[in-house]
Parts: sequence; C-alpha cells; structure tokens
Amino acid sequence: MRRFLAAQFAPVLRAWRNGYEAEVRRAAIAFFLLVFLAFGVCLAVPELRLGFSAYLQHLFQGMDLTDGAGNLSPLLLLANNLRA
Repeated sequence: MRRFLAAQFAPVLRAWRNGYEAEVRRAAIAFFLLVFLAFGVCLAVPELRLGFSAYLQHLFQGMDLTDGAGNLSPLLLLANNLRA
C-alpha cells in the first residue's frame, strides 16, 4: 500500500520540487474548498441531495448494476468494470 501511495504522490512531489508549488497548493486548496462547499450545499438544500441520489440510482438501474432490491451490487459493478 505504501508503494501504491508513493507512486500516486510522486508526480505531485516532482511538480512541487520543480517550482510548481504555488499551482499544487492552489489546486489542493480549490479541491478541498469545492468538497466543503458541495457538502454545505447538500446539507442546506436536502432536495438537491435527494434529487442527485435519485439521479444516480436511476443511472445505475439503467446500467443493470443493481440487485432485485434496488441496491448497488458490488459483483455486478466488478463484472461491468471487467467487461469495459
């Protein structure tokens, strides 16, 4: 797991050391600001969150990734990814 994480962060560290620290910092700050903003909006407007959840459920049902109860099936999702 440590090697996997090191491989994921290697390009970011390389960019940081090559003089792009301001861009990397701005991208990280923007990412977390957008995450917190989306979280806050979903808390403040529950209809938006419910609508988005319904959209995703409809999307997954159209892809035949749900079981009989309407739950997302990990095995069907894995099979779909293997086919892709």
